[in-house]
Amino acid sequence: MTFVSILFVFISSVCAASASVLLRLDGTGALPNHFLFANVAFKIVALGAYGVGFLFYMLALAKTEVRIAYPVMVSMTVIQLFIWSAIMESTPDFKALAGIFFILTGIFLTVR
Repeated sequence: MTFVSILFVFISSVCAASASVLLRLDGTGALPNHFLFANVAFKIVALGAYGVGFLFYMLALAKTEVRIAYPVMVSMTVIQLFIWSAIMESTPDFKALAGIFFILTGIFLTVR
């Protein structure tokens, strides 16, 4: 993978993770409701983030193979969601840390 394709995959995963976090926060009522259609607005922003992520994923696919880009993008997204969960919700246990280790090992083996 080239630096540009890794950058595109990373941006795609950040967008996907951001959309997931935003939908999670919206679903729990943790976001402030300062105007009438706050829930709808947050869902629209999350949908937009998924759309931007798809566009960057499409750009990454123009520069690398699907068999490499997809696992790397999904793995990066899972790691970002794990970090968010560890910061905002709970302390990670050994199984979660072992899972992240295996994900990182898989990314390394896939990209090399």
